[in-house]
Amino acid sequence: MRRLHDSGMGVKRIAAALSRSTDTVSKHLFKKNTTKKSKGRPKHSIRTPKGFLAAQRAYKKLLKSSGGTKEVTAAMLKSEMKLTCDIKTVRRAFAENGYQFRPLYEKPDLSDGDKKERLQWAREHKHRSPSQWSQYVHACMDNKVFQVLPNAKYRKVAAKRKVRGVYRKRKRDFSVGHVKPSNPKVLKQSSGRGSVTIACAIGAGKVLLWHQVVGRWNAAAAGRMYSGALQPALKRAYPSARGKFRVMEDNDPTGYKSRSGMAAKKSAGIQTLDLPKRSPDLMPLDFAFWANLNKRMRGQEKDWPASKTETRAQYLARLRRAALATPSEYIHSIMGSLHKRCGLLVEAKGGHFAEGGGNCARARFRRAAAARFAAGQGGGRPRRAAGRGGGRPVAARASVDPRERRGAREGSQSRSTIKTNPCVHRPCGYRASRRSRKYLILAL
Repeated sequence: MRRLHDSGMGVKRIAAALSRSTDTVSKHLFKKNTTKKSKGRPKHSIRTPKGFLAAQRAYKKLLKSSGGTKEVTAAMLKSEMKLTCDIKTVRRAFAENGYQFRPLYEKPDLSDGDKKERLQWAREHKHRSPSQWSQYVHACMDNKVFQVLPNAKYRKVAAKRKVRGVYRKRKRDFSVGHVKPSNPKVLKQSSGRGSVTIACAIGAGKVLLWHQVVGRWNAAAAGRMYSGALQPALKRAYPSARGKFRVMEDNDPTGYKSRSGMAAKKSAGIQTLDLPKRSPDLMPLDFAFWANLNKRMRGQEKDWPASKTETRAQYLARLRRAALATPSEYIHSIMGSLHKRCGLLVEAKGGHFAEGGGNCARARFRRAAAARFAAGQGGGRPRRAAGRGGGRPVAARASVDPRERRGAREGSQSRSTIKTNPCVHRPCGYRASRRSRKYLILAL
């Protein structure tokens, strides 16, 4: 619009060319600068881009020197930078740039040796595709302690602990819905029915082993589990397998790495794919399966009456049924996600990496578009396949002469009654894409 006016066109001609009123064109061409001068004292230097960049560097320096053993506050940053402003000004500068005081991530404490071991493990296995992981590893093995929840009181406590948060103002509110029970590791609540240790193995798209440990989990219990439960389960799942079975497990010194456990695995023909130390983010049962199982258990209980109770045997039977009912596609997907996690671990150089969010629709679309672009098919949305909606295959459509396709399209439009808009000479209901509208505005 400004370009057309600078070239010598008047307001009326511009309005006629753009199908706009003269008032709209005049408003955009001759609008006045209505910005007001700010009153009061100027902002402190820490609230300017250059000053906040210096504050970021100082804050990172304090975090590094603390080693994560103490909390770095706004007062410490003010003292480090020798600022004369109030502490509230420092906090306001962080808030204006999108920084808020947030809880720390709870992750295993990794030493330099742990990071080196994790990085080496990821480099050795990152070449395996998602489908290859289900074939390379016969089973993923892990133990889990479940508390028996016999009545509505303890089922309610377990459901409350899964609530992540609530929308509220800064003012403290301890009413119903704003408080949840403490972590069971900090404050335990005994249900009177005790707990149970479960040894579980997944593979071949199903739960291969659901073994209830009798008594304490130790070397003798591990030996009985390997020879009496895991070996028969692997033979049933892989009847034509040759050689030893490959089982992924962590570094549990009590059972898995005990002398009795190692001897039982050797006699049962089981070789292990050992995970690096302190790496629950590489065990499918730890980063996905257990949480999914607990979620489905709480989903079964949400519509139960408050008077419903369960015995210990009934609760354990329901827990076993829920585990065995895990969809095959889900087990294949979490085992195949090790391909992505190995890549993220290499990028993080053996350190912690961001988990979750990879299954949303937008992330799946980005991965599919990247795969198509790498294969030379271009990005964007996938083309409609043959057999859906009556369309021809992509190869067949590409082989049609463009002139023939254009003629067929024009013929079909001439046979139909299309109401057109005289201003834009396009069918009513036509909506240009966002990109085309942007280029049209830039051109004008």
